[in-house]
Amino acid sequence: MTRIRNARVLSAALPITVLILAGTAYADPVLAESLGLDVWEVGRLENDLRAAEACGDRLEAEFQSLQELMAVNDVILADVAAGRLELSAAARRKWELNRHRPTIRDHLNRHCRGRTGEEKVAHDLCRRIGQEYRAAPDFDALVRRLHAEYETAYHAPLPGVNR
Repeated sequence: MTRIRNARVLSAALPITVLILAGTAYADPVLAESLGLDVWEVGRLENDLRAAEACGDRLEAEFQSLQELMAVNDVILADVAAGRLELSAAARRKWELNRHRPTIRDHLNRHCRGRTGEEKVAHDLCRRIGQEYRAAPDFDALVRRLHAEYETAYHAPLPGVNR
C-alpha cells in the first residue's frame, strides 16, 4: 500500500513540478538559464558551438597562411639583400602574393610611394633592407645597388630614401 501511495504522490508531484519549472522559465528566462532549465536553447547552443568551431578553424588556417607568407616575404627580402634576386623581380613576386590583402595595401598606401603597387612594394623592400641590414659591412654598396635597380626598373629615383 505504501508503494502505491508513493507512486500516486510521485505521479501527482512530477507534473506539478514540471509545471512550476515551466512557469518559472516562462516568467523569468534568466532564472531558468541560471538554474540550467533552458533546455529549449540546446539546439541554438549547439549551432553556436559549431559556428564558433568553424570560425576557430578559419582563423587557424588564416594564421597558418600568414605565417607562411611572412616566411616567404623574409626569404624574398634576404634574397634581394644578398643580390640573389633583383629588386623588380622581388617586388613583382611579393606584390602578386600580397595584392589581395587589404592590410598590405593599406600599409603600402600609408608608408610607401610609387605609381603602382609593385613600385610601392619595391620601395617597402628598400625601406626594410635599410632598417634590417644597416649594420651590414657592405651596407653602402647595398644601398647604391638598390637605388640603381629601382631607377632602372621604374625609371624614377627611389622615393624618400637618402643615398
